[in-house]
Amino acid sequence: MAGDDRIIEQDVRAGLLKIYAINGDMLAVTEVIDNEFVVCCVAGKNLGNAIPELVKLAKQAACQQIRWHAARPRVIKRIVQSAGLKVITGGIDTRGYTIFTTDINEI
Repeated sequence: MAGDDRIIEQDVRAGLLKIYAINGDMLAVTEVIDNEFVVCCVAGKNLGNAIPELVKLAKQAACQQIRWHAARPRVIKRIVQSAGLKVITGGIDTRGYTIFTTDINEI
């Protein structure tokens, strides 16, 4: 999420967001909202390889779904679907990013 680095840093320091280093290839900024594990943004490579870890983190947080905010939705959806997750909802957030939700109980 270009230009949001200061806001993300402030929210991480305040404990509102969490940053995870996954498989040494990727960073994911997340939060939990209403039993959804929200992936706010990712940076790095090999998202497909990181999805099992993101699902594990979501389940540890007692979430049933992962909500993705994507600046490049086609790419993210393709990767998420190739990892076995089914997209169940979609939309646009207030910043113009595509939002979609996946059910993690199916894998």
